Amino acid sequence: MKNLHVISFSKYKAELPPSITRLAHIDSIKLSTTNIGNNNLSGVQWKKAHITGDPAAWKDSTGIHKQTEEKALLSLVSVKTLRTVYFDDIKLNDPSIIKRFTQIEDLRGLFEGDDDPEAFLIALSSLNNVHTLYLNLFYDRSISLNWIANMPQLQDVFIGGMDHPFKSFEALGQLTNLKSLTLHQFALGAMPDIFGKLNHLKNLQLTLNGITKVPAGLFNLPALENLDLTENSLTYLPPLLSYGCTGLKHVNLMMNQLTSLPAAFSGLQNLETLNCSNNKIETIPGGWAYLTHLKEVNFAINHLTEFPEGLQNNHSVERITLFFNKIQTVPDIDGDGYKLRYLGITGNRNMFALPEHIGAYTQLDTLEAQYLNLNELPESLGDCKQLKMLLLSRSITKKTTLPSGLKDTRNLEILELNDNPLLDHRSIFDVILSQPRSNFRINLSNCDIRQLPSASKWLSIPFVSMNLRDNPISELPQELINSKVKGAIDTNSTNIHP
Repeated sequence: MKNLHVISFSKYKAELPPSITRLAHIDSIKLSTTNIGNNNLSGVQWKKAHITGDPAAWKDSTGIHKQTEEKALLSLVSVKTLRTVYFDDIKLNDPSIIKRFTQIEDLRGLFEGDDDPEAFLIALSSLNNVHTLYLNLFYDRSISLNWIANMPQLQDVFIGGMDHPFKSFEALGQLTNLKSLTLHQFALGAMPDIFGKLNHLKNLQLTLNGITKVPAGLFNLPALENLDLTENSLTYLPPLLSYGCTGLKHVNLMMNQLTSLPAAFSGLQNLETLNCSNNKIETIPGGWAYLTHLKEVNFAINHLTEFPEGLQNNHSVERITLFFNKIQTVPDIDGDGYKLRYLGITGNRNMFALPEHIGAYTQLDTLEAQYLNLNELPESLGDCKQLKMLLLSRSITKKTTLPSGLKDTRNLEILELNDNPLLDHRSIFDVILSQPRSNFRINLSNCDIRQLPSASKWLSIPFVSMNLRDNPISELPQELINSKVKGAIDTNSTNIHP
């Protein structure tokens, strides 16, 4: 077993056989304090250990199991090679035990219900070799952060809670070496400006914290690249004309109460992804065509009435998601050389037309344009030869045809045309029967189709499924019935036996 480096005893209930401690090549292990038992671990070379608590220790009023657990942890202290430890459901009677893990550089753990959480956290702060700290703290009280100021060496911090507020939040501002900070599920409210000294902070995640206001200093962090403010209560962002975090690449503001974006967003020249979905945004700044690193934009489920100015002509963007807004038109497209692969405009009920030159998006592989009110389909849609998914469910309001160029979409896998009785049936089947495709799924339910064409191509056109429900079809073509390459056909009719 010389090549064995990782081993797990997570389902093993007994104490480890002493022979396990003689496996010299093991550098990563998962086990419970029960497994450690009375084993002497001073000779092992473990670098990483995932240690789960003994469930009996939580229920034992005598303290015997807790003493046994603490004895096992003291044995783990003797592993001098240990650098990464994940404690899972450990309850300490004696918080000072944590002080003895002086060799640890990466400490992760889930702790809940300790009698004195403050004592545990203060003891933990004495570990001056720890640079990565991940803590899930499930206590039924507010928690002071004063202790963390004693760990200025920290570079990566994650602290998760249970909707309780922090005390002494400002202590985080003393961690001048911090590169990544995540605070999850605390009752933070209006955040104080703790960011003045955090000049190395690249990653900031403040998710599900009930944040109502963020300070301007957050947007002046010089090294910031990733910002996640998902699921808070923000109604606005600092109304600045420019931001100092010019290196910002990824911003997630989804599930807040924002009604607008500041003008400063148009100056984030390094921005690559922006997610503002599930807000109440009515207005956004212009200049989207000039953000040359932009790849993904998501404004789904907002109150936008206009397409983001210039975004349709941004040559770098690959994904645009604008589901369920009030947008009436997508501006036409100029030039060529676009990288757009995904366009999602489903649910904009006031939209009556697609861009005339949508075919300029030659790399487009997914068009989700459902629940619109389209009067026609532009012929240039047939120039999107890379399409894999074309979703037009319940979007056609006048008699129109599928563009003939769609017959050449060799990669087409999903064709959703259901609830479009005014869509020309012949053009639909011209596309379906034009050539074999892999993993082809077709939805034509409720399209007022009365008859499928009789064509020999049914014998050689494979498909995974074809939904023909809620159509007045009395029989299927014999060629389709005889085909050996067809998939499932759903007709919800007792008169048809494919």
